[in-house]
Amino acid sequence: MHQEYANDRDWIEALRQAVRDQEDFQEGIRLRDNHFSASHSSGKTQDDEPTTAKATKIPKYAAKEKRIYHAKKKEEKVDKQKAGPRQKIIHWVSADAHIGINQKIVDE
Repeated sequence: MHQEYANDRDWIEALRQAVRDQEDFQEGIRLRDNHFSASHSSGKTQDDEPTTAKATKIPKYAAKEKRIYHAKKKEEKVDKQKAGPRQKIIHWVSADAHIGINQKIVDE
């Protein structure tokens, strides 16, 4: 199977063809081992038991429960808004920051 090639392009093309042949061969073996037929061409596996829906459904609440819940949430929002008044923010000029402070403390 040793063959001489005239240039690199011919050698690379032969190598690519050999790789394609090998991949086709391995895919054929995989398909034969898994017993796939043409009717299952979607690629999905077939389970013996059908899957059922999960039991994680969202519970439905009655109108009264919803009203109580929303009233409770509204009260919590009102409580959050009862913060004290904001202090006035004073922007300082760094050169004037020492005004009003005892000179001894500024010198230290």
